[in-house]
Amino acid sequence: RETAQFLFDSAGGPLGLPYAVCPQTAIPATTGTTTRIAMAGKALVEAGRQLGISAYMELGASVLVRCLDSIRIEGRSVVSMLDGYVANLGTAAILLTTSRDAGMREDSGKLDALAELLASCFSDDGSFCERQIGLKLGKDHEVLPACCLLGIVSREIETGQLYLPRAKVSRALSRYSAIALHRRGWGAVCWLPQAVALAETAGVPDPPWADVHALLDHAVGMQLRSGAYLSTINRHTGGFGSACAAEGIVTAAAGSSACSKSRRELYLDSTLRALQYLDRIRLNSNDQPFLSAGRAWQGAVEIGRAHV
Repeated sequence: RETAQFLFDSAGGPLGLPYAVCPQTAIPATTGTTTRIAMAGKALVEAGRQLGISAYMELGASVLVRCLDSIRIEGRSVVSMLDGYVANLGTAAILLTTSRDAGMREDSGKLDALAELLASCFSDDGSFCERQIGLKLGKDHEVLPACCLLGIVSREIETGQLYLPRAKVSRALSRYSAIALHRRGWGAVCWLPQAVALAETAGVPDPPWADVHALLDHAVGMQLRSGAYLSTINRHTGGFGSACAAEGIVTAAAGSSACSKSRRELYLDSTLRALQYLDRIRLNSNDQPFLSAGRAWQGAVEIGRAHV
C-alpha cells in the first residue's frame, strides 16, 4: 500500500506519472520510456482493485489513456509523440493488456490497429520481426515476442476478434520457449509464463509448459538467500529484475495446467521470498533523515540498493 501511495503522490508530468524521481532533490525525471510509465499505471489500477481504493484506479487509468494518446504507429514501429520519451512495440503490448481495466472503449480503433500491427510482426513459422524489421536474437527476443503475444491475446479475449491464428500463436510460443530455455533469458522469465497461461485460457493448443517450467526451475535455482534473483535485467538494480521474475514465476504457479503440486509449492515459496526482499529494499521511516521529502518518500524503491 505504501508503494501505491508513493506512486499516487508522485502524480504529474505529461503522462500523469514521472519516469523516476530523485530522492535527494525531489526532482522528477523529464525523460524516459512510455512502456515503464504504462506499467506503473497498470500497477496502480491493480493496487486500487486489490485495496478497494478508487483514486488509485482512476489515476492509473488516466496514465494509461495518456500513454495511448501519446503514441502513434509509424511503419512497422510504435513511436512517442512526446519529446524525451521513447515508445516501441512493447508499449503497445502493455497497453493492450490493460485496455479493459483503463476503460479505453473510445480508443477501440487505435487499440485494434495496435493489435493488428503486433500480429503482422509474426511470420507463419512463428518467428517475430526477423523479416520485417530485422531484430536480432538477443534481449529483444527475450521480452518482445511473449509480451506482444500477451497483448494480442488479451485484446482478442476482450473483443472476441481474432488477430492471430491460434496455430501461429502456438508455433510462436513453442519457438520462443525453446529459445528462452536455451539462452536462459531473464526477460522471458517474466513475460513467457504470462503469455502461455493466457493463451491456454484462450484455447491455444499445445502450450509449451515443459520448456517454461524448465526455464523457471533454472530461475528459482538462481535465487539468493536474500530472496533476490541473479537477474541480468537492469543489473544496477536488483529490485526491478527480481520483481519481473517473480511475476512470471507466480503466474506459472497459478495458471499452469501442467504444474505439479511440488513445483507449484516451490514457485509460490520463491515468489514469497522475492516479495519479502522487495519489501526490504523499499524506503521506510529509517531513511527519512536522508530524504528531501521525508515521510512522503515511504514506499519508494531506491535504485542501486544491493541484492543482500
